[in-house]
Amino acid sequence: MLKFKYVAALGLCVFLTPAFAQSLAEKEKYAAEEKEIASSVENTARQCKTNIKVKFDWSSFKKKDLEERGAATFCNAAFSALNDVCTSSDAGLKAVQSKVKSVTCKQSSPRSLSLKNGELVFGIDYNAANDHEAVLTFLKNNL
Repeated sequence: MLKFKYVAALGLCVFLTPAFAQSLAEKEKYAAEEKEIASSVENTARQCKTNIKVKFDWSSFKKKDLEERGAATFCNAAFSALNDVCTSSDAGLKAVQSKVKSVTCKQSSPRSLSLKNGELVFGIDYNAANDHEAVLTFLKNNL
């Protein structure tokens, strides 16, 4: 029984280690990306008259892509599209206010979008074009 607990604890540590084993450089990069998108999040809060939070699924990003291209610029497409929906009509504003509570950006190939329980998940594909249009179309069809 003790051996089983040891193996289970070791497995849990191995599973959780990547989340806690971030280097200082990674932590600084993540903080810089979060700071870069902050003005877009604030602008959306003003435009949509609601507080939509942003999250990044850092574990989904490839280190090389994140270093070369960043994430905030791409994630910004979601907030830009939300702004467009909010300013296009009262119905759009009300839909965003009631159905979108957070945006999670992650790396995905191909690009993916989902909206469930108030969370808009935007899977960024660095090789896809027209992120803003893709998110805007998704929102118009799913709000």
